Amino acid sequence: MATKETEISNLLEALAEIPVAYQRIYSHITGSVTAGLLLSQIVYWWHREWEGHPKKTPFYKTDKDFAEDLAMGMSELKSAKAKLKRMGIITTKRKGVPCRTFYNVEKSALLAKISSWAKNDQLDGRKTTNWLGGKRPTNTDNTTKTKQDKKKDFSQTKLSKADARDRGNLLLVQHGVSQKVARAIVYEKLTPLSSIEEAIKNGLARQKFGQGFILRPGYIVAALNGARREGKVVKSTKKSNKLKQEINRLAKAKTQKPLSQEQFARKKKSDLKKLLAAS
Repeated sequence: MATKETEISNLLEALAEIPVAYQRIYSHITGSVTAGLLLSQIVYWWHREWEGHPKKTPFYKTDKDFAEDLAMGMSELKSAKAKLKRMGIITTKRKGVPCRTFYNVEKSALLAKISSWAKNDQLDGRKTTNWLGGKRPTNTDNTTKTKQDKKKDFSQTKLSKADARDRGNLLLVQHGVSQKVARAIVYEKLTPLSSIEEAIKNGLARQKFGQGFILRPGYIVAALNGARREGKVVKSTKKSNKLKQEINRLAKAKTQKPLSQEQFARKKKSDLKKLLAAS
């Protein structure tokens, strides 16, 4: 009996460990819960004094330590770290004997990402959190994002199931669905990311091409629930396909370089040949 009581006591003591600090804003700006969690820890350690070093200076910590602190798999950790480095929010440097990885937070880049997210959050008419210390936006006009932002939102990349669910949850929250409902849709009903993206994309298309329509959380939830009742996934509509074509055209026009005289001559000759063949 005493052994069981000891085990329970040890378990309760273990569960009373210091909680890990987590800032939700970091998940919003990175688009990933794991990257946001890792960034929260990096910023926390960056702000601390260690071994005589002042605050806000590079610090060292092993991948194993981070993985244990955050209960992450090593692949999840490395993927999150790579994302933060690609975004320019953190930099790492290997030095010392034995060799250690030092982390540094690029403060200006981090502040720029936060400011940009906050600005878009206000413009989109979503509820803002109190971390900005400002009032929630009062306008109900759901200002559309730029076409390039839409392309980024709905670009299909290879994601793990966990990352896909995190992305789906973030998309729903960004478009006004409450965190509780978003989590139910993603983690309880296990709605696929493709369905969530299509529901939002169809709503954005209706907002752009349908007179008087404003994309609201109720529309998204109703579309997903309706498809679930019918045992279907949300399909693209003619309007959303038209929107996709417009986005692709703009993206292509932006990346297309001007033709040189030689390239123009070759293209003209090729086009003339095709025209003659068709006639």
